[in-house]
Amino acid sequence: FFLMIRRPPRSTQSRSSAASDVYKRQVSTQSTWGELMSFQNIESKKEEFRKYLERAGALDKMTRVLVGLYEEPQPPSNAVEYIKKYLANPADLDSEQLRQEFQRAKEENILLKRRLEDIKREISSLKGEDV
Repeated sequence: FFLMIRRPPRSTQSRSSAASDVYKRQVSTQSTWGELMSFQNIESKKEEFRKYLERAGALDKMTRVLVGLYEEPQPPSNAVEYIKKYLANPADLDSEQLRQEFQRAKEENILLKRRLEDIKREISSLKGEDV
């Protein structure tokens, strides 16, 4: 009699043992666990960085500048330059005050244009009287 020992089926066609297949599955599981830990590490670093920006007042400043950009009646042609300009501004930016000043300047501009037209008509009428 010959004793026949049956081997477990192989998962691949390459020469490997069942123990090797188990090891491969363990390594695969470990790499998934490592990826999960790496993801959690990245998330915690992001959270630390966000807290740092918040403590430094940077989040608040960036939010104000972006809201100001969003509320602009005429969006600037270069948004990056707008952001650079107002982030580099050492004084705090009060968008409501700037909006009011802009409105006053527009109204003054309209009044000055009307005044200019009045003066032009007056000059034109004076020239007509002299002739």
